[in-house]
Amino acid sequence: MLVIRPDLEMVALADGAEDNWRSCERPVYDQATKSVDHGHASQPLRAALVAYDGDKSVEGRAAYARLRLLLRDQPGGADEVIAALSRLVRKMRGKRSKRHRKLLNAERTDFQNQRDRMDDAA
Repeated sequence: MLVIRPDLEMVALADGAEDNWRSCERPVYDQATKSVDHGHASQPLRAALVAYDGDKSVEGRAAYARLRLLLRDQPGGADEVIAALSRLVRKMRGKRSKRHRKLLNAERTDFQNQRDRMDDAA
C-alpha cells in the first residue's frame, strides 16, 4: 500500500506482547508510529492498583480511573502514571505482603517497558 500511497502514515497498534513488537522491528515498520492500544495499556495499571489497594477498594478504583484518564488524555500522561506507580512502590515497602510488593513492582516495570509506545495523547 505504501508503494502506491507513500504519503500515508503507517501505525502499528498492538497489545503489550513482546512477540507483536518483535514483528514490528522489520524494516517495513521503521517509519511507523508504534502504539499500545489504550485497553492493553490500562491492564498493568489496573493490576498494579489491585496489588496496592486490593480488588474491592474504592480508593484503588478511583485512583485507577484518574490515572487511566491521565494516560489517555494528557500529553506526557505515561510519565505521570509511572511516577504515581513509583510512589506506590515506595509507600508499600514493609507495609504489605512480599507477594503484593512483587506484583506491584512487576506491573510498574511492565508499564515502564512499554512507555515509548504509550504517549498518544496530543
